[in-house]
Amino acid sequence: MSLASFTPILIYGEVVAGRPCRSEEVESGCIAVDLTTIGISPNARTFALRVIWKVKELTEQTVARIEQERQRSPFASLADFYQRVAPTKVEAQNLIRAGAFDGFGLPRTTQFWHLQQLADWPHEGGQGMLFASVDRPLQIPVATLTEPTLLDRLKDEQDLLDFPVSGHPLELFPAIDWTKYCPIAELGHHFGKRVKVCGRTFADRIAYQENGQPMKFVSVCDYSGFVETELFSTVYQAFGMETIKSPL
Repeated sequence: MSLASFTPILIYGEVVAGRPCRSEEVESGCIAVDLTTIGISPNARTFALRVIWKVKELTEQTVARIEQERQRSPFASLADFYQRVAPTKVEAQNLIRAGAFDGFGLPRTTQFWHLQQLADWPHEGGQGMLFASVDRPLQIPVATLTEPTLLDRLKDEQDLLDFPVSGHPLELFPAIDWTKYCPIAELGHHFGKRVKVCGRTFADRIAYQENGQPMKFVSVCDYSGFVETELFSTVYQAFGMETIKSPL
């Protein structure tokens, strides 16, 4: 099951489709879980929390409060989450950018402006807001709000999680004309020929030849599949820097 099948809603509950994560989905990378629902398995909960830990600048203390409050009852809204968990403004903004509150059904720009108001309300000892959200309705600017594009979301996920989940990692590079390159899945049809391939590096490791010279194994993927390439010593010494300058 592909990660691209899911929306990155990172705080655990049920899968957006309305059913709990199955164990095989957890193992394959299912992180599409919903803040607003209940009934997941312990394994799914553990996996989802591990994904939360990946969000940039989210502290262990905040993750612990999320777990504690979520055990008490599901979160009803962004305002409910903010009042009960009391994250920093940066933490809440990063969760919005990661899609953690999409399960509540509000656009991310609306979430952003609601957060600005929630963050400005006075708190009591960092534990909770002095004024409940029902006493002061949240508003958005009277203007046309532009939602993040798919590319914007992919870039945010790469920045916050170190990997994109709303689409294939190669969608981060829309300018590439893939028709100019041989698909990796078709390499077997060109045995003994010189072909041009483009893909993203997703794994590599250094090894040593019998003569003690370093070489490098590089795993590359495109939309069709993946292949492991070998850069023997002479090639690695000439082009090794290229393997770390760019993910492509």
